[in-house]
Amino acid sequence: MNWVTGLNAPKGMAISNNNSKLYVSDLTDLVEIDIDSGKIIKRFSAPGSAFLNDVVLDNQGNIYVSDTFTNTIYKLGSKNNNTSSLQAWLQSPKLNGPNGLHIDNSKNRLIVTSLGDMSKLGAGIKVVDLKSNTITSLGKEGMTSPFGVLDGIESDIADAHYYVTDNRAGKLYVVNADGTGYETLVDLHTRGTADLEYIPSLSTIIIPLMQNNTLVAYKLTE
Repeated sequence: MNWVTGLNAPKGMAISNNNSKLYVSDLTDLVEIDIDSGKIIKRFSAPGSAFLNDVVLDNQGNIYVSDTFTNTIYKLGSKNNNTSSLQAWLQSPKLNGPNGLHIDNSKNRLIVTSLGDMSKLGAGIKVVDLKSNTITSLGKEGMTSPFGVLDGIESDIADAHYYVTDNRAGKLYVVNADGTGYETLVDLHTRGTADLEYIPSLSTIIIPLMQNNTLVAYKLTE
């Protein structure tokens, strides 16, 4: 059953803070969808974009979208929804192929998992201060935080740990939010671990395996 039609190549998704709208990245557009009706309300273009990827909202309703191929984070301000386009909020080679996004509202920062150059070793996790736009690395990449072809990111309820997938290594990592360490939570022994979903009420993580055309679910234990 098709719920929404008219999309070209949907990728990342996020639900508005009032649970009434669904925002979907669709190549070079951000698409706003009414959840009740399943109808597209509006398209926001992202000038200069090449491949919009993940979508996330902060607690003020601002929307951030990663563009992996141009090292850009686009933003749609909560007070600017009448516009027809996204604004390039942050562009820097330091983002190194930004993919997954997570807003840590408690620390007012955006966490970015990066793909890097797929033909080389990969990249790490970046921390963007939402006030100053400064970019730093989370911990020591490859030592206290993962380094690879990083894809999806979710967090636990307290934002104390991040769950991160490595697309090429086929692994799920649990990463300390303060950058002091990480470990492999699951090794799936296959490439293509992509954007994941964490359901806190069920203590369950769901991971799509792109090359296997399957979804796998893992119940977390204390």
